[in-house]
Amino acid sequence: MILSFLKIAIRTLRRDVLLSAINIMGLAVGMCASLLILLYVRHEISFDQFHPLSEHTYRLTSKATMPGSATFMTPTALGVVAPALESHFPQVEHAVRIYQYGTTEIEYNKKRFTEIKFFWADSNFFKLFHFPLLTGDAATALARRNALVVSKSVADRIFGDENPVNKTVTMYGETYTITALVSDPPECSSIKFGMIGSFSSLSEPGSPDVTRRDGVSFFTYLAIAPQADNQSTHNAITKFTDSLSRIFFKDSGIALKTGLQPLANVHLNPMTSLEPERGGSMNSVIMFTSLAVIILLVAVVNYVNLFTVRGDRRAREIGLRKVVGANRLSVASQFIAESVLTALLSWLIAMPLTELLTVPFANLMSIELNERISTHGLLLTASLAGSVLTGVLAGAYPAFYLSRFQPGRVLKRGLSGKTRHGFLFQKILVTLQFSIAIFMIVSLGVMYFQVNYLKKKQYGFEKENVLVMKDLTKKIRKSYEALKGELLHNPDILMVTASQSYPGRFRSIQTSYPVDKTVDQAIKIHENRVQPGFCETLGIPVVEGNSFDAGSAADSNSALLNQAAVKALGLTNPVGSEIMVWKSRVRVAGVIADYHFLSLHNTIEPLVLTRYSPNISAIIIRIKKGADIENTMKFIADKSLSFDGIYEANINLLDKSLEQLYDSESRSNKLIEIGTLLALVLSLTGLFALSAFILQQRVKEVGVRKTFGATDNQVLGLLNTSFATWVLIAAIPAWPAAWLVMDNWLSRFSYTISHPYLLYPVAVLVTLLVALIATLSMSYRLSRMNPAEALRYE
Repeated sequence: MILSFLKIAIRTLRRDVLLSAINIMGLAVGMCASLLILLYVRHEISFDQFHPLSEHTYRLTSKATMPGSATFMTPTALGVVAPALESHFPQVEHAVRIYQYGTTEIEYNKKRFTEIKFFWADSNFFKLFHFPLLTGDAATALARRNALVVSKSVADRIFGDENPVNKTVTMYGETYTITALVSDPPECSSIKFGMIGSFSSLSEPGSPDVTRRDGVSFFTYLAIAPQADNQSTHNAITKFTDSLSRIFFKDSGIALKTGLQPLANVHLNPMTSLEPERGGSMNSVIMFTSLAVIILLVAVVNYVNLFTVRGDRRAREIGLRKVVGANRLSVASQFIAESVLTALLSWLIAMPLTELLTVPFANLMSIELNERISTHGLLLTASLAGSVLTGVLAGAYPAFYLSRFQPGRVLKRGLSGKTRHGFLFQKILVTLQFSIAIFMIVSLGVMYFQVNYLKKKQYGFEKENVLVMKDLTKKIRKSYEALKGELLHNPDILMVTASQSYPGRFRSIQTSYPVDKTVDQAIKIHENRVQPGFCETLGIPVVEGNSFDAGSAADSNSALLNQAAVKALGLTNPVGSEIMVWKSRVRVAGVIADYHFLSLHNTIEPLVLTRYSPNISAIIIRIKKGADIENTMKFIADKSLSFDGIYEANINLLDKSLEQLYDSESRSNKLIEIGTLLALVLSLTGLFALSAFILQQRVKEVGVRKTFGATDNQVLGLLNTSFATWVLIAAIPAWPAAWLVMDNWLSRFSYTISHPYLLYPVAVLVTLLVALIATLSMSYRLSRMNPAEALRYE
């Protein structure tokens, strides 16, 4: 019987090659797109799960409440917490601090290597985190002062084929020894590095204790014993940590509340922009999972619809088979077997197609997908089971509905009455496709307009034609004034300044209050330590008072406040007043206009620009409009070499750096755009086949209408009215669903577009156009048919 089913199925596929190809390829493409998206989702939710202790590992977080009741979250803790927890709680198996997560540079054999991801870590780092050492001892690699562990990729870059262990390099003016070689962190790690320095290197006799000096600046991870990993232990740990915080901040008025964040949640639930690595988003995971389901749903609906059409066209075959003795179960089994076979053919095409497109898709999403569908047992099995289930569902309608008709009735009149003309089942499925298309077009439009708005919105300063040189060496920082003078000799360079931070990059958070008030009335304020010319170079307007004067020694104790800070501090005459910024007393020299110094995800908060620190981390350069950017960058790099002969200048356009703040939204847009296009194409191909069948059923009706005087245009309008009606009905559920989802998405931003309601009718018109493209050519030919030929058809 199975062989007989197989033969009939193959004959059926060959009988209508075009319909079969559309059906098989449509489902295959839908499966492929969904699997690619699910591979991405799997990648996002798998972060940090490769560590054996990941289920019982937590990161300490801190909620700081300032004296004025302002709060902010940070994924760091006090430096004294980790060793104290290990001493007081036997349940804490390991407590590890990571400090100064960023980049560094080293010198080896008179060559300098820059932009190496680096941090300091406690000696038990490799006991908690599973980063396999290729050479060296994990227990002692970070145990002594001036010890470095280097990753494989960085070792290859610096040492080539040489064994790096026991080699010495220069960093921060001191000599360090490579004690171990470690595998590169996998893509799905929230902790990435090129080098790790021993935490004990930070302790120098006669120097301030770094854990006291830098306060809440330490990423702290705990591994709790499995048997003690419960709420009671968590409460005890946070209570103890809060008590340490009260001692540390007893004179500042700052209150710290500690939290425990599971390591598995770090990537998808980043705390703030202080995160050391670009985090993901649970909202994005939900969005992409929904997109995968939607695309697969469109493909499955298409498949079911087309297979149902094929079943309707085989009504007389059913009658003949029942006449020669086939029972209802036999007919139903045949249809289900054919449907499952067709779905399995789609699956066999989808698998290699997914494998082929994995790398291009990963490049599009700017990630590395180390996992392939061929090695992912769960997705492979689920997709196979899903294709079989789709085949069963698609075959269910012709199997159990058409097989119930009496042979005499079907052979005499085919499918008549409601079964023939109502097509209720097909109408429901096609309307569902249209609803999905309208929903996705609206969503894509809203996301496109919002991201475009963020990229083009005025920041309150002039971000165009500005270059930022970062990763400055000690020699470059010391030679800043001399280098500035050399750069200004280039006619394409208009202004040069320097600062600890620049727009789009996080700066330090301090407390601030007027000197005639107490610390209890302090506010939270962002601080950026800048050099003269900062406001002028970036085009930040000074609305009151004066900017910094490069020649004034008194100016080193001055500050500029933005308008938000003036309001928060309650200053009626800000210029000339004195305020405290943490523990430094400064005089307000001027007030600058509010500008967006962070991304547009954030509202403008109080900001103070200070001059008391000569330490800089970036040089900011304004160039002429229309200047040759590449040549100007080369000039800057060449001049830098004259002050540091092995310096590799890292120079970028500021406006391009700001665009990167919205990479997540841009990637979402790309994926939604591709998904929307794919859903429309799948709907289009399905409608071609479906409309051909539906219009073929109306040949006799067209002949009768034309015999009684109907014109070609009247017939054409009549044939296409039903499809237009389906699109309008589809808009009823699609519009509110799109509004709810997009309104929730827009709420993530502090600055948003007005909801583009015009998109909703536009989405309907686009969907209607797709429907007309699918049906117009066939309905036009039918409307032009000679009535005699149409009636002779029957």
